[in-house]
Amino acid sequence: MQQLGLSPNAPKTESRIRELFWPDMSNDVSCDTAAQNGMYACIVIGVLSAAFGAILDGLILLGLAFAVRKMSRVASLVAAVLYVGAQVHGLIVGRLPGVIAVIACGLLISAVRASFAYHRFRKQSVAGEPSQAG
Repeated sequence: MQQLGLSPNAPKTESRIRELFWPDMSNDVSCDTAAQNGMYACIVIGVLSAAFGAILDGLILLGLAFAVRKMSRVASLVAAVLYVGAQVHGLIVGRLPGVIAVIACGLLISAVRASFAYHRFRKQSVAGEPSQAG
């Protein structure tokens, strides 16, 4: 029961919301998960953008989605800057972002962190150092 976390005395793990928006980037698996979540965010944003008339924006984000999944630092930065920048612009002109926009911003920022952490792990493993971050 304790292994499943069903025991009333089971230690409380990290918040699922914190894990989603600011995951621990201490291994390749967490980086991979964050990048995959960033890819899903790009796909959802791209499809919604294309459906509501911003076809070019949607196609750009759909193209970036696959590069984000492949741990491209440039693609993850471009996707995050484009989308977060659009949301900041909306705030400046007086439009509040919705729940999906806030979630997508968090996921895209996590994908940026994941791509940089992944490449840091790869660089350390090539240099012969252990791939655990402190």
